[in-house]
Amino acid sequence: AELLYMTTAYLREREPSAKATRFAELEAFVSQRRRIDAMMTTALTATLAADPTIELALGAVEDAGVELMYGTAGRAEDRQVVDDWDCLKGGINSYEAVCGPLGQYGMKYSQLIANMCNLGYSERFLLEAATVCAAADDDDF
Repeated sequence: AELLYMTTAYLREREPSAKATRFAELEAFVSQRRRIDAMMTTALTATLAADPTIELALGAVEDAGVELMYGTAGRAEDRQVVDDWDCLKGGINSYEAVCGPLGQYGMKYSQLIANMCNLGYSERFLLEAATVCAAADDDDF
């Protein structure tokens, strides 16, 4: 909703300097989203590369990364999203402490963190995320 509002405001703006300001705000907003996506994807890729047992824990899935990011990681549909809510909350708080706030947009990655918690790999994933964030320059993403 926020992206739509900002895009519409930019497109409707008639005054050139105000339009330039709106464009800069929109660009910064989209850049922040890209950065969150890149950080999470990079951390997930590094985690899967560092520990191939994660893919074994998932069983026969076509793409482990996609399953971890958007799926239920082999859990029955009638089970709750996460077994250890403290792990999920701690994972999100740990990520935000090192990498910055996820915000409303970044909360889409809570499924990924929940799946890592359920499989027992949250510490490895968060370590990879912290490493990625600490090493990253804003220009990298």
